[in-house]
Amino acid sequence: MERVTDFCLRDSVKRFGEPRYVKVIFSARGGHSYGQTKAYWEVIKAQAAGGSTFLNKREIAHQVLRFSLVEYVPHYSIAGLQLSDAVASSFYQAADALGPKWAVEPALALEPRMGREAGVIADYGLVLQPSPPWKAKLTDEQKLVFVHYGYRF
Repeated sequence: MERVTDFCLRDSVKRFGEPRYVKVIFSARGGHSYGQTKAYWEVIKAQAAGGSTFLNKREIAHQVLRFSLVEYVPHYSIAGLQLSDAVASSFYQAADALGPKWAVEPALALEPRMGREAGVIADYGLVLQPSPPWKAKLTDEQKLVFVHYGYRF
């Protein structure tokens, strides 16, 4: 959310001259406490506003996130949620080099739409964990998509 809210803050200031709130919609699939997530975001949002964030590599852009604009709905009820599932799936397939459907092309095709910080996609529009990248112990095939988006191993 730190990267999403940062992107939304920068984009709204660029386009509208002021921060605009972001609406967050979770794809409700079970096994996740959305209420706890919303409450946690409120804590780290307050920390960011007060300059007291404990893990502060990145902070929530508190100017664009509101508790009342976070909701969760069944994944089949909004086409945008299905689109986000397709995007996530394309990166999963690109990293799953041992899987039967391994392909990097769909993930590479998303490059024009990837979020960037100072022109760089790595660690902003696409995040590899663990960090630093060499700790991930990826195969050469798995590295392809990450190298394409700016990671160095």
